[in-house]
Amino acid sequence: MIFNELVLLFQIVVIACTAAIAVRLGREALVTFTVVQMILANLFVIKQTMLFGLNATSADAFAVGSLLGFNLIQEFFDRELAKKTIITMFVLLGFYAIMARLHLVYTPSEVDASHRYFVPILSVVPWLVVASMVVHMIAQIIDFVIYGALQKILRRWIIVRNYIALICSQLADTILFTIFLWMLGIITNFWHIVIISFIIKFAITLVSTPLIVLLAQRYGRKS
Repeated sequence: MIFNELVLLFQIVVIACTAAIAVRLGREALVTFTVVQMILANLFVIKQTMLFGLNATSADAFAVGSLLGFNLIQEFFDRELAKKTIITMFVLLGFYAIMARLHLVYTPSEVDASHRYFVPILSVVPWLVVASMVVHMIAQIIDFVIYGALQKILRRWIIVRNYIALICSQLADTILFTIFLWMLGIITNFWHIVIISFIIKFAITLVSTPLIVLLAQRYGRKS
């Protein structure tokens, strides 16, 4: 059965097209897109699914999408905006964690039927956000340094720059974040998740990067 794989493929296409639209709309839209990707990744990582016969989380596409957006900011705007995007991301992730916790503090009414479903989802959000901030900061730094260095070496090879920077940063991101998921008890098979997550991220990078870059080069602009 390939239903989940088809959903993943459609998800990648939607993320790639939305990234290109964000580039077209300008710097504010692209920063917003990049930050929203990371917030969605922290929300959807809780759900596990089956992809290619192995257990996987449902957030890998969003994690890659965030870094792709980050690279597009560097490519079509400037590195200073990329630095501000990282700060913005951390501030809004913190806001998301606090709001998630406060949402659980509300005492549900007698007729409420949703609180019991929110508890298992939102109770781990603060820990996930802390883990995500630490891991993503490391991944962003790796991506930022490698991509910046490759801009000087491979000036005309934007796709190659994205491939190398994303693969290196995603390998570090996958291993470190999976360690946190295992420590929080969200997953049990550590290497299973590491292997399938990295394979999925690698495949997403291969498929989405050319599409995003081609669309962004056609419609992109500095503003």
